[in-house]
Amino acid sequence: MNDPVLILVAVAAALALLRTAVAYARYRAVYRYDEEDLEAARRDAAKRSRGVRGGKAAEQLAPFGPAFSTRFDPADARFLGAPVDFVVFDGLSRGELSAIVLVEVKTGSARLNGNERQVREAIVEGRVAYDLLRI
Repeated sequence: MNDPVLILVAVAAALALLRTAVAYARYRAVYRYDEEDLEAARRDAAKRSRGVRGGKAAEQLAPFGPAFSTRFDPADARFLGAPVDFVVFDGLSRGELSAIVLVEVKTGSARLNGNERQVREAIVEGRVAYDLLRI
């Protein structure tokens, strides 16, 4: 190679390196997280994951707890999981269906998510129907 091409390549490499250094400095100025922040985020994620798993287990076992079994017969409950946890055919096991109730189980301070809120609103507004599908 001749000298002008070599100089041009060296200048281009230096500019690319400078651009990368400036981008990295800008990134570090905006995102000032360190190892301690990363560990805190990991601990928080693990804590939330335990909470979610505990809630899922509680949903499955809810029919056997006093809050559920004092209101409904566990034999009348069918687990869905999402967007509601249970459909309870109240009285069906006795041959006297009195109501169909959609039940959402929450633990602690958990709140309804968007889909669960939409289901609740559809029921409250009477947008519920029955359909028979023959195949």
